[in-house]
Amino acid sequence: MHQENEVKLTGLISKIYPPMITPAGVKVARIVLEHNSEQMEGGALRYVKCRIYCVYVAAEINQERLDHHVSVTGFLSVNTQKKLVLHITNLKNLD
Repeated sequence: MHQENEVKLTGLISKIYPPMITPAGVKVARIVLEHNSEQMEGGALRYVKCRIYCVYVAAEINQERLDHHVSVTGFLSVNTQKKLVLHITNLKNLD
């Protein structure tokens, strides 16, 4: 049985944390992505707003990208605190 876990989301980078280094020496970028849109649900237009914590392994996101719109693709998981995290596999600048 194939199980899917793929997310594509656009949003604004609202926070950039200092990068982490894993015990294996891999750099991990950490950001908060804020998304706002209108989506159809049950035949009605719904305003959607969310903020999601994201990590991007083996990547660097410098402070110049703060407040920039991006499109990300990735997958969802939980961290050690059982909080939902979007693991970015691809990031594209929209500005």
